[in-house]
Amino acid sequence: MTKEVRECIRTCSICQRFKHELVPSPGLLQPLPLPSTLFSDITMDFIEGLSVSQGRTVIFVVDRLSKFSHFISLKHPFSAKQTTPFEALYGIPSPLHLPYFSGDSNISAVDIYLRDCEFALAVLKYHLQWAFHRMKEQVDKHRTDRQFEVGDWVLDKIGKVAYKLNLPAEASIHNVFHVSQLKPGSPTTAPVFPLPSISHIQDDYPQEILDRRMVKRKNSAATQLLIHWRGHSPADAS
Repeated sequence: MTKEVRECIRTCSICQRFKHELVPSPGLLQPLPLPSTLFSDITMDFIEGLSVSQGRTVIFVVDRLSKFSHFISLKHPFSAKQTTPFEALYGIPSPLHLPYFSGDSNISAVDIYLRDCEFALAVLKYHLQWAFHRMKEQVDKHRTDRQFEVGDWVLDKIGKVAYKLNLPAEASIHNVFHVSQLKPGSPTTAPVFPLPSISHIQDDYPQEILDRRMVKRKNSAATQLLIHWRGHSPADAS
């Protein structure tokens, strides 16, 4: 019977939805791509809590490769379509980075300077890549890899750890979920097993206690009760 109970619980739709999984959080860490050059990938945010000066606020811009940061005053209203943080700071479009190879310049000072720049860029990329690897290695120790195949419920895989689901039309939530919010389900087609028959159990219930006494049982005191059973005469008490 234990096997049937476990199978019933495994395929129970309610149990599958609400039972907590005793496994590390699904979804391995996915570090951001390594920037290819300076100011090709930036992060930005507004600094809150400062008083507005002449209608201007402060935006904080950080280059992900060099970690160089800029504090730029920005006047409302503003639009990201009007300019980029690099243009707002330097007044010119972002420069195109062309890799430099030793000996491309005949001028020694220029050659040394550009070689040093390329070396510094390579060092930045190396340390960032090492930090990404170290961070992922430590985080993934407490996570598990989980993947789903595109099928009836899964419409598409978004990146490596997100899935677009085929939700009912009346659902009012976004249909893309991180893999940590999903878990494999079992078909709810398990048969419903009837409860064991109780025909062999007498329909006798205690109605009242008529008497009690103390007796000795294996060198210890025990209480015995004289029970009047429901549906029977007091003479049939036992």
